[in-house]
Parts: sequence; C-alpha cells; structure tokens
Amino acid sequence: MLVSDTSSRDLEVHLADLRAIDEVGEVRLVSGEWSASVTSGDVIVADYLTDRGELVEAARRGAAWLHILSAGVDRQGVEGLELGVITCSRGISAGPIAEYVLAMVLAQEKRLTAILGGQRVDGRLGELAGKTLAVYGLGAIGGNVARLGLAFGMEVLAMRRSDRPLPSELESVSLVAD
Repeated sequence: MLVSDTSSRDLEVHLADLRAIDEVGEVRLVSGEWSASVTSGDVIVADYLTDRGELVEAARRGAAWLHILSAGVDRQGVEGLELGVITCSRGISAGPIAEYVLAMVLAQEKRLTAILGGQRVDGRLGELAGKTLAVYGLGAIGGNVARLGLAFGMEVLAMRRSDRPLPSELESVSLVAD
C-alpha cells in the first residue's frame, strides 16, 4: 500500500493503524514522483492534493485500487483511469460540516456577530424551535443537518433525488418536490 497524504494532521497514527491490519502488507508513505515505485496490484491512498499525473502513471503501472481521502473524487479527475476500484471517504466530514451549518444558523438567530462585535442588541434573541430549516439533499451532510435541526425542534423540509425510505431518525422530515 502506498500512501500519498500531505493533508492529515494525524498521519503517523493513520499509518500505524494501517500497518496493524494483518491483511495489509507493506505500507509506504510516498511523495514527489512516487508513481515509479508502483507495482501491479498496489493500493494507493491519496489525498485531494495528489498530482493527477502521478495517479495516471500509477494506473498505467498496474495499481489495483485508488482510495481518495476526501468526500469525492471530482478534483482528482479520475475519469478514464484504468483502475479496478476507485473509492473515496464520502461522509467522513458530514458531522463537522453539519455542526458548522447549525452553528451559522444559531449565530444568525442569536445575533452573535453583533454581540461579539460589542454592539448593543435590543429585543429578544430568537430561537430555532418552531422555525423551518430547508435542506437540499439528504446524503451524509444533509442528513446530519436535518438530524441536528430536528434536535433543535425545527420543522425540516428537504428535497432529495432518491425515493428510498427515510431512516427512522428522519421520519419527521417533510419531503418536498423539486
């Protein structure tokens, strides 16, 4: 397994975790022009900053699997790569992003910008309970935003592409047509 990761703060911990897995052979941290060391069947773990040219060369040399350490693979331009498997870490940041979204909603409702800026705030601070939250898409991020909105007592309206049944924790979300 070759790991090309320049973004992780916990890289050494992640490498140790990978090396502890019995089914994983050698784990090497690579950088620069690393694709020349790829052999047939290698697994590549790459971050979103990995050079596409290196990925193309790794595929040409027989890498079997590419895992991108981000929620999607759009930035890497992986279309057309001759790899058996391409995966990503979809949903890995859903919790923190959903929390950020609700933090911004709370900041607006509680007028935190004005308060933290030392301005006098007249009147009552708002509350989220009873307000309506619109969510476009109920994937990993949108589903977490909806869950948090429901926890604050908000009415949650959502649009989604899928007609799959909602998970039980989202049954009170109202779906709207696009």
